[in-house]
Amino acid sequence: SSGINAEYGGCVAKERDNGCRTLLRLHRALEFVAEFMNAIYEASEESLVNPVWDAYNGTLAAHHTWLIRKTVGGAMYTLPTRTSLLEQVGGADHLPRLVAIIRRVYNSVQHLFSEHSLLQLK
Repeated sequence: SSGINAEYGGCVAKERDNGCRTLLRLHRALEFVAEFMNAIYEASEESLVNPVWDAYNGTLAAHHTWLIRKTVGGAMYTLPTRTSLLEQVGGADHLPRLVAIIRRVYNSVQHLFSEHSLLQLK
């Protein structure tokens, strides 16, 4: 909050490279991570391509160019199976709590950015 206030107050947020813009990119990625984890938890099939693609389309895709969206689409086919990924992260039991925590952080930052009209930064 203090970093946003400092940059916003000094009109630094309008510059091309700044902390607010970087935080906004991380904020958008955090939204994707929450949706990604939720997609893994709720998936009923072994292939994660469709659920993760839906998570991407609902979050980051709107901020990416056509070329990046196509590249991400191709990368989806390199995802491990649901079972394999869950084994690597220690199982599915903790995912709902983790998603809830991520969403709480996301919502707090979303409120700060909205309050300062910084959600439209590119």
